[in-house]
Amino acid sequence: MVANADTWRPATTQTYASSDDAWRLTIEPSVSSDQGAHVGDQTAGEDRSGEVANDARTSARGTMEHCIGGTCRRAWQHHLLNEVAPVSVLVTEGGYVMTLDNWVSMGFGPHAVVLYDPAGSLIAKYALVDFLPREYVMALPRSVSSLHWRDSPRIDRDGIRIVVPVVVPSEGAEEEDDTHTQFVDVVFDPRDGSVALPAPEVWMPAQKEAATALATQRALLADELEQAVVPLLPPDSREPLDWHVYLREAFSRLDEDEAGFPATFVVPSPADPGYAKEVGRLHARLQDAKARDVIMLGALSQDALLDLLKQEAASFHPGMRAWPRLYLLLDAERFAQASALLAPSGATLIQLDPARAIPQRADYLEAWEDYLQGRPDEE
Repeated sequence: MVANADTWRPATTQTYASSDDAWRLTIEPSVSSDQGAHVGDQTAGEDRSGEVANDARTSARGTMEHCIGGTCRRAWQHHLLNEVAPVSVLVTEGGYVMTLDNWVSMGFGPHAVVLYDPAGSLIAKYALVDFLPREYVMALPRSVSSLHWRDSPRIDRDGIRIVVPVVVPSEGAEEEDDTHTQFVDVVFDPRDGSVALPAPEVWMPAQKEAATALATQRALLADELEQAVVPLLPPDSREPLDWHVYLREAFSRLDEDEAGFPATFVVPSPADPGYAKEVGRLHARLQDAKARDVIMLGALSQDALLDLLKQEAASFHPGMRAWPRLYLLLDAERFAQASALLAPSGATLIQLDPARAIPQRADYLEAWEDYLQGRPDEE
């Protein structure tokens, strides 16, 4: 359950050739998916997923050429199973194709591995749990978006089958570039879609290593689950980071619309050197906000937050677009004052009562228990 940050470049058109250059597959992505922009959008309360307007393709498109004697002709062209684009592609000398993973989401979903024949017809598609034990998959290291489950595929010595080096999960294997990562070879036959796991003398130690890693993960998560069960109250701290964490956790417990990752602002004391900068950020965000955005507002002083809201309310005038959904960390009296002040803005206001503990969501606790008991969802 390691969740490291990761960044994805936009998917671009790529051409992949067999080792003898007789088969050339060009893959056009359905959209230009910019993961950096996507994460930025989520932080700002938006969820545009890096889409490109007016792009009609709903999945990646592949065009295969077969070249004989220097003359290349189209062998096939159709949409692939990858929504945006595959992460890795291998073309054999016989014209078979393997695609691995989905752009911005390695290891997840039903199309982690897909095989096509020389005519472009689907031979087989696999989720990881289709060829690896479920608990082995659960033990794999992961980032925010992906599972780190493999290295680059290669053609076997027979020139036909395809070898995928699969990560052996281990304790402390948290980084994708970990030079100590070990692999075992899983072999796919593109002719019939069959899969061969490693020999027992190799596979059994790998499974044992994965089981140990998973047990360690579950022990750590059991400790975290104890904290997740505790009702949430504002932090007994003056560190802004602690308050940002509180606001985001409050959002995850209260907001059932799942509107994306909220923007959080923690207003310091007016005497604080960073006060003007934070106020400027908030003002700019409110002026540029979309109706579907979510902004969480807290302050080390409720009176300071209420004073700031008075200033912002004065800047609103008829004709401006409505403000987004706002969570305000204010007691009942001050929240009533803020509601009256901000009524002309059209914002949807939700109170975060600093005296009220927020329980954890039942569905979240159920998901934790499922993981700890070895009952993950299909993803």
